[in-house]
Amino acid sequence: MDYDTLQWEVTDKVGILTLNRPAKLNSFNLRMFEEIKEVLRQAENDGTTRAIVIKGSGTSFSAGGDMEFLKYLQEIEPANSLENALTDILDLGDQLYNLQIPTVVAVHGYCLGVGLSFALLGDIRLASENAVFGIEFIAMGIVPDMGLMYTLPRLIGPAKAKELVLTSRRIKAPEAERIGMINTIVPDAELEEKALKTAVQMGELPSLAIKKAKKGLNQSITGQLKDMLNYESKAQAACLKSEDHREAVAAFLAKRKPEFKGK
Repeated sequence: MDYDTLQWEVTDKVGILTLNRPAKLNSFNLRMFEEIKEVLRQAENDGTTRAIVIKGSGTSFSAGGDMEFLKYLQEIEPANSLENALTDILDLGDQLYNLQIPTVVAVHGYCLGVGLSFALLGDIRLASENAVFGIEFIAMGIVPDMGLMYTLPRLIGPAKAKELVLTSRRIKAPEAERIGMINTIVPDAELEEKALKTAVQMGELPSLAIKKAKKGLNQSITGQLKDMLNYESKAQAACLKSEDHREAVAAFLAKRKPEFKGK
């Protein structure tokens, strides 16, 4: 399919989602929200996409929300209609965070506002040396959304999260890595290659185990130990019965590379 705000391609079972509004620094508008939702639904339903790389075209990952989009939201009346519209739009946060497919986010240039909210929903975040991060909602008279007030404190701790949210201070890649906002800094020229390599590595592993592990790790953030022990028992039982587990054991015993089928 052709998209207005992004590019989507699948190569060797790895999907590459590129935010593609370079003239607007890949700022989010309504169409971009809708198209990302559609791509993620497609990827989860096609049965072949095993991992996803998310990146931005041009000079930046995303500069946040498009100003025309913000004006559009301001004009929605009454207030409850605006709340309903936002609930529908921002549901992308839940969709991406709980996507069964593992995701790698490759950040370069600016990653601001809702662009940062979006990036924090991915599973692994790589950033180029020139990346700049900013939570600039408060400076615009609004609050962080699309899950940032959930993801950020869990990644960097509540005290640091409050500092960055309440001051709207921008930070560069080294600080973002030090506080745990991103996983790794990668040289600019190697960012896309590293992101793709990481996605391929995850995509080659048994997909059922990946799905169960990702779901469990997400649940562990708010769950109790007993809840996680119960979940792990159910997930492990399903994995032990899978074809990929039997193949992993057989390959180990035969001293050969396993051939996983995602079953």
